[in-house]
Amino acid sequence: MQAAMHVLRYLKGSPNKGPFNPATNNFHVTAFCDADWGTCPMSARFLTGYCIFLGSSLVSWKSKKQKMMYKSSAEVEYRSMSYTTSELEWISHLLTVLHASLQLPISMYSDNTAA
Repeated sequence: MQAAMHVLRYLKGSPNKGPFNPATNNFHVTAFCDADWGTCPMSARFLTGYCIFLGSSLVSWKSKKQKMMYKSSAEVEYRSMSYTTSELEWISHLLTVLHASLQLPISMYSDNTAA
């Protein structure tokens, strides 16, 4: 809560440095996801993450250390893609409820050739 209040005070004190949402933004959704194997030297667990853009504006992001250990990086990339797809489903349903004209198909990018 303290961190959220700090961010809100910062944005209030500097209105020209807040998030940028252009007036001519299109409703094309693009997602990027990735997984990183063995980043944590203590547990050697995977980190997965994604970021989702609506036009040129970042609307959703997440990074999470996985609870389980996996044998291959492709398996973790699949898991990362699964989390990203779930978030894309939620965003597409939200835009539909808001009667926004969502441009299909939704692009999702990952950097793993095996996945």
